[in-house]
Amino acid sequence: MILRTHDSSSLMWREYLFQRYVEIFVKEALYDLQKKDPDSFKAERIDSDILGTLINKIHSIAVEDLNAFLFNENYEPPAGKETNI
Repeated sequence: MILRTHDSSSLMWREYLFQRYVEIFVKEALYDLQKKDPDSFKAERIDSDILGTLINKIHSIAVEDLNAFLFNENYEPPAGKETNI
């Protein structure tokens, strides 16, 4: 729907892509936590370790590394760097 109403360079599309990556990171962390420590794979630990710590870390890094990509309405990739978005 986003691509039908906006183009692939729109801020809305870039936010959508970022959120899909966050979902991938969370899913990987869930499986990793369950595999490494199945006895403590409880809601409280998931809330703390993944929904708290991991997502905060992802968003903090994104603010630094992806600021222009996520927040500039008209994003232009840096010269010499290609993007497949």
